[in-house]
Amino acid sequence: MKKAFKIFLTIVVVCVVAVIAAGVLILLLVDPNDYKDEIASVVKDKTGRDLVIEGKIGLSVFPWLGLELGPTQLSNARGFGKEPFAKISNATIRVKLLPLLKQRVEMDKLIIEGLELNLVRNKAGRTNWQGLAKPSSVSAKPPKAKVKKSAAPGLAGLALGGVRVSDARIQWIDQKKNERYSVENLNLTIGSIRSERPFDLKLGFDLKGMKDMEGQVSFASAISLDSAVQRIRLDKTDLKVQIKGKGLPPKGIEARLRSTVFLDLVKQTLDLSTINLRALGMELEGRINGRSILNAPKITGLLKVGQFSPRELLEALGQEDPSTSDSSALTKASLELSLKATSNSIKVEKLEGRLDSTAINGALGITGFSQPAIRFKLVLDTIDLDRYLPPSNKKQERKSTTKAVAIKKDTAGLPALALGALNLKGSLRIGKMKAQNLTVRDIRVRVNARNGNLEIKPVTAKLYNGSFGGKIRLLAPGSKPRLSMDQKLSDVQVGPLLKDLLGAERVSGGTNLRANITAMGLTGESIRKTMSGDVSFVLTDGAFHGINITHEVCKAWAVFKRKPAPSDDVENKTIFTKFTGTARITKGLIRNEDLHLISSVMQSTGSGTVNLVNERINYLIKTVFEKPIQCPNGETIKKLRKVILPIRIKGKLSKPKYRLDLNAVLTEKLKSKVEKKIKKKLGKDIFEKIQKGLEGLFR
Repeated sequence: MKKAFKIFLTIVVVCVVAVIAAGVLILLLVDPNDYKDEIASVVKDKTGRDLVIEGKIGLSVFPWLGLELGPTQLSNARGFGKEPFAKISNATIRVKLLPLLKQRVEMDKLIIEGLELNLVRNKAGRTNWQGLAKPSSVSAKPPKAKVKKSAAPGLAGLALGGVRVSDARIQWIDQKKNERYSVENLNLTIGSIRSERPFDLKLGFDLKGMKDMEGQVSFASAISLDSAVQRIRLDKTDLKVQIKGKGLPPKGIEARLRSTVFLDLVKQTLDLSTINLRALGMELEGRINGRSILNAPKITGLLKVGQFSPRELLEALGQEDPSTSDSSALTKASLELSLKATSNSIKVEKLEGRLDSTAINGALGITGFSQPAIRFKLVLDTIDLDRYLPPSNKKQERKSTTKAVAIKKDTAGLPALALGALNLKGSLRIGKMKAQNLTVRDIRVRVNARNGNLEIKPVTAKLYNGSFGGKIRLLAPGSKPRLSMDQKLSDVQVGPLLKDLLGAERVSGGTNLRANITAMGLTGESIRKTMSGDVSFVLTDGAFHGINITHEVCKAWAVFKRKPAPSDDVENKTIFTKFTGTARITKGLIRNEDLHLISSVMQSTGSGTVNLVNERINYLIKTVFEKPIQCPNGETIKKLRKVILPIRIKGKLSKPKYRLDLNAVLTEKLKSKVEKKIKKKLGKDIFEKIQKGLEGLFR
């Protein structure tokens, strides 16, 4: 046994010595630089390119079988210019000799310096790397050889001391799209690679010329691979990006992503744990998990955006700082969501967010990314929209008006186009909302948009001790959207509503209103000009503020009697028990013929118009006092009892003028009395006889 072992050991030693001796002889007798022309000829034959080895070729055999190459370049394909396809300044590769005898590959660090790679696609769509390997001239297909499956494919039996690529440059020229950009100062370092052992990877490069953008990118990670390269793990992954250029914020974008990534190609799973992304003043954290990623990807995740300032985000994006009435608005926001996604859909099952003092909850889903169908359910606890409006000053209003006109002109056909592709369905609920200084509670809205039609039905809310209900439809088959609104107010106290909205309580009382209105367009101006429909209303137990009809009659009576006017120190309102009317709207002109007001001392009827386009009113109210008028100064006017008193209301809606023509009233009353006396003395047909006599006189 000992003798056999000695014989075996002797044979091994002899073989090793023989290999070493052969290597030494090769180095002594063979100079690889003598074969540069032969090497270039083989490359020319196989690729059709010229290989130029400018530097010396270094060769080593033991213990490393190594090759060192100096400055070398490979020419470009015909028709792609004189610039070489690829060139290097230096390259070194070495493989341990003895492990090769055991079918193991143990390589030293692979070093490539000064790599330049020029990639081009011409106008015909052909690239300059096509045809690098010429097809075999033998037309017959070789028989398929039986391949034995290796027990350890991939990295099994491979050991690499590392990779170092320094000062590399890769240029891409697309003549078809007229694009040119490059990756420069590329440096890649890979640590020692052993099967089933982690290795470090570091990559950095500069990006230039990509759509007028430039920047720096760096990547680092600790990578673990199994022998078959089917399970890949990236620990301590750190990606940094800094980009500046056209279309980006003035200061550019800086982003940093850190995470742990595990990819299992056998089980088709992907796990990104401990995600941390920082960019534009925001920080995102969370995790993402994927299943069946190669066949039918299914992604789940939990993402959280910590508190940030939307105002600062807009500034970082190079947008104008929004002018808001509340300077503290748009300063706090956060978002947390859980999601599920496939290759054709994404569903946010739980959405929790906050904007300033508003809490937002709900869910969101999108199906079909090419023609998305959007579904949503959102709940807001409270929101004050007035905080986000521009400050109310004349200069700002003029600016806003000019901007609104510009938008209207620029987007005349946009609503129709947007609605045509919109597939939207969902609900919105708001606990409390303040807008235009109006406070509305328990708002519930359902939205449905499809095939160019938008329907908001129903819309319900509670406001000012009453309720609002209705529906809104927007039909946009052409360039002019058609708007229709069917709305109802029930038991709303209109006084506090108008005071909050306009700053003045012009009318008060419990209000019931029904409106069925249509209009064309979406801007305020176009809606006012084309508004048509019907309105009916009933106000009970209320008052008109800003006018005391009894007091106005007393003042007119004093002027008529040439007496001192009564004091204005009276409550300036007209109380009524019921106020009703209907109106017809035609192209922004509201016409009413049946206004009716009832109070404890008088009754009024009225008719007239309100023009929403020029915002003017022209109304005539006829008032009849059922009892003698009691003036504030103690005077009682009996002669105006049962007399029709016309009150004309004209002027701007914002500041109408009231006028009572008592002279005309009394003249008409005196004329009526004289006519009665004449008819009593001379007969009822006296005026007809006089008329006929006058007609005969002028024949």
